[in-house]
Amino acid sequence: MSGGSGIYQPSGMSLYVGNLDPRVCTELLQEVFELIGPVKLAKVVGDRNTGRSLGFGFVDFYDRATAIRAMELMHGRRVYGLEMRIDWAHAGAGAAGRILQDEDLTNMHTIFVGNLSPDVDEEKLMKAFSSFPSVAGAKISKDVETGLPAGYGFVSFREKKDADLAMQTMTGYVLSGRALRIDWAKGKNTARGASTVGSFSTFTVTPKPDIQTIMKQTDPLNVSVYVKGLPANIDVAAIREAFKVFGEIEDVKIPDAARMMAQDRIYAFVKFKSHEVAARAIHDMHGKEIAGAVVQCEWGREISKNRYF
Repeated sequence: MSGGSGIYQPSGMSLYVGNLDPRVCTELLQEVFELIGPVKLAKVVGDRNTGRSLGFGFVDFYDRATAIRAMELMHGRRVYGLEMRIDWAHAGAGAAGRILQDEDLTNMHTIFVGNLSPDVDEEKLMKAFSSFPSVAGAKISKDVETGLPAGYGFVSFREKKDADLAMQTMTGYVLSGRALRIDWAKGKNTARGASTVGSFSTFTVTPKPDIQTIMKQTDPLNVSVYVKGLPANIDVAAIREAFKVFGEIEDVKIPDAARMMAQDRIYAFVKFKSHEVAARAIHDMHGKEIAGAVVQCEWGREISKNRYF
């Protein structure tokens, strides 16, 4: 696939990815999102004359659940220093109120507004926050399959002090019969086990199942362990040292995408010789410290022979 400007037809499992650094190509975009799940198609849109990236692209998944998870976990993540802006891919947008476009968000302070009533549109959401002098725009996310509001949206401010005040005073505010739930836009993945305190990539550890259950979670031929929450300055040798007690290690890899997106935590893949040994490593190392950081371990995805493991 190339970064050309061909016509793109979004599906119900498609995401729009904005605010991309010009160095992000189609291959890197796919590599980044394959950390969440198998990608059916990825495309960085380029200028029809020069082929240069226009700063946005699209990612298609094979199922909607994976697309939802990708949107929650990847919105606000940095690639080459720029925070990705993610939404459902759809043609056009509603006309009511001022609809905030992704390119407007770069230098603004954006909050996530959840628990919205179905009758709340951009105009009504904008009006609810109109008392804040620097409010710049509002956007309601819609379900691409039904075209109906997805129950959440975003409000952006030119001044951080107004965004801070909105965070403090509008949480619990009743709009159309529902109490608003508000957070910083890049912290939408809190419900998935990530904390918005300090770093987007600071994780709380989820409970681990027993070894037999872990072994049944993936293909018996899978021998790759995905390790997240590692300190950003760790090297391959230190990761290998931490996991060598479980058995022979075939390879350890820190993907380029992990380094590009690093804040204070990164991820890596450890490939063992056997499925059982890998399962034991997942079980025993999940929630343990490596180089002073508590990590989480799960199965790596067998994406291709040439990418990861």
